[in-house]
Amino acid sequence: MLAQFSITNFLSFREKATFSMVKSKTAKGLPSHVFPVNETMSLLRGAAFYGANASGKSNFVKALAFAKHLIVQGVEPKKPIDVRAFKLDRTLLKAPSEFEFILLIDGVFYTYGFAADRQRVMREWLYRDAQGRDSLYFERTTNEEGVAEVRFGDASGKKSEDEAQFMRFVARGTRENQLFLNATIHNNLADFAPIDKWFRESLVIISSDRRYAHNEVRPVQDADYTSTLALFLSRAGLGIHDADSKRIPLEEVDFISQDALTRLLATTPAQDGEYIALENGSAVVAEVREGATDAYCLLLRLYHSDAEAKSIEFLMEEESDGAQRLIELHPLLALLHSVSVCTVVVIDELDRHLHTHITRHLLQLALTGSDAPPQTQLLFTAHDTNLIATDTLRADEIWFVEKDAAGATQLSSLVEFKYPARLELKKEYLSGRFGAIPFLGLPHTLGSPL
Repeated sequence: MLAQFSITNFLSFREKATFSMVKSKTAKGLPSHVFPVNETMSLLRGAAFYGANASGKSNFVKALAFAKHLIVQGVEPKKPIDVRAFKLDRTLLKAPSEFEFILLIDGVFYTYGFAADRQRVMREWLYRDAQGRDSLYFERTTNEEGVAEVRFGDASGKKSEDEAQFMRFVARGTRENQLFLNATIHNNLADFAPIDKWFRESLVIISSDRRYAHNEVRPVQDADYTSTLALFLSRAGLGIHDADSKRIPLEEVDFISQDALTRLLATTPAQDGEYIALENGSAVVAEVREGATDAYCLLLRLYHSDAEAKSIEFLMEEESDGAQRLIELHPLLALLHSVSVCTVVVIDELDRHLHTHITRHLLQLALTGSDAPPQTQLLFTAHDTNLIATDTLRADEIWFVEKDAAGATQLSSLVEFKYPARLELKKEYLSGRFGAIPFLGLPHTLGSPL
């Protein structure tokens, strides 16, 4: 689970901004949204971010996505790190950007963070909580020559001389533009594998312009999932009563250019596995087994009934924007209800193209459903102010995102404000009581749009 995330000097975040999923001592209600960790601490299962356009909501999601990519994928040798400092302060343009996570993994709290500019990782650290105090796993610094120096602490445990020597060898071989955590995974060191696994498997980030490719794959592989998806869409009142997926050999595909297919397949790694790319509303799947590649296209098909109650096939791109959005989000709900992994799903613009009743229903399914694992979490940005209500979200689950006079993003939680218990939160938010709303001025001051 995610307990805390801090950002410094990245995109619109100037000074250190800290987001916490720790339950407030004052907020009440919705007990299913809370996961008790121990006698003194509980973590929240939901968080919503509200703010004006260009306030920095999407930049928060981008910060998570950047950190995950650098940890899991890394950067090629001699390539710059795609980190973007706060541009409105010239003194920070060459300063490192910093990211820090506090994670709960298998009952243990870990603190992992790094600071990097475009040329090198300047600092990196990993601690674990040991009976209320931080115990060091490793602390890495990179000198001006680009050589990484790593100091190991007690949390790493006792090692044989061969193990310690190999660890030091990996540390010395860590490139200046590479995280030491990433280097240990590539060298098959299992010491920090739980941290890597959390970022690789548990943290799922969906940007506002990205589709979730696995929704085209699961129906053809899992009949139970197909029926569940169809029932979900039917209950949503979209006129869809069934769904399936059709597998098409690439030589029969005429709706994707051969150039596009060639580009997609050229990016498929050599190692065994299943790789998916999206093109024009369909999924191109490449299954690599023992060096041989079986590539095909999957089309998701939705079925409506005509006036004679006959099923008529619709493709994904023929559906409304709202229907497509629900189809994209459904696999994420399935992830949040999976017992195999404690998932943290982050969605930018959850409410895009959705009616407020449907968005509210999605939140209830994700956070209140009786079969949802208690350690799953959903973080999302939104503009639908109808969700700012204590029967939908707890006060400590509502965050406001706002830029200051210098153009820097500030984060604040609703629990930081003092207000009467029976206050209508939506109305007061729109009136500007909590900030984080656009100020447009009087109509005659805006000028002509032409």
